[in-house]
This record gives sequence, structure tokens and C-alpha cells, in this order.
Amino acid sequence: MMPPSPTAPRTVPEGTVDARDGESLKKCNGANKHDNDFTRDDLLRKTPVAKSASPYASVELPNKLVFKCRVCTEGRVVFTRSDLERVLHG
Repeated sequence: MMPPSPTAPRTVPEGTVDARDGESLKKCNGANKHDNDFTRDDLLRKTPVAKSASPYASVELPNKLVFKCRVCTEGRVVFTRSDLERVLHG
């Protein structure tokens, strides 16, 4: 079986995070539920920095990160703490 093309669109069930190759695909909460791609770097830029033995200690992660949708003006993309742990540790 052939692996999927890297340029092929990805489909993810609503409300889930697809963490492969350091990227996450998440839908916005606007009327049209646009797909938004985020890299691990995008998430780390908005995550507070703290000095610790472990760079991604779950106690230091926020309960949620909220981004504006990259397609529409009304939607927001919300990453919960469990989403962030899955992307950062996964």
C-alpha cells in the first residue's frame, strides 16, 4: 500500500488533534468549521516559558490556548491542555 501524499488534504474528526510530523490539524468553532494547520512551533510560541527540568512539564501548560481562525473572522481554534500534551509529547 502506498503512503498518503504529503500534499493531500487531511481529514480529522471534529474536535480532535492530528499530531503527525509535528503538525496539528484542528477545526475552528465558526459556522463553517474551517481546518487550521498548526505546527509545534506555533503552539510553543504562545505557551508560557518556565525554567524546569522538563521543558514540557504538564503542570506548566495552560488549560487552553485560543487562536483566531486563519480563514474566517468569527471562528476560534481552541487547544485544550490534553491537546497540547498530545502534540508536544507525541
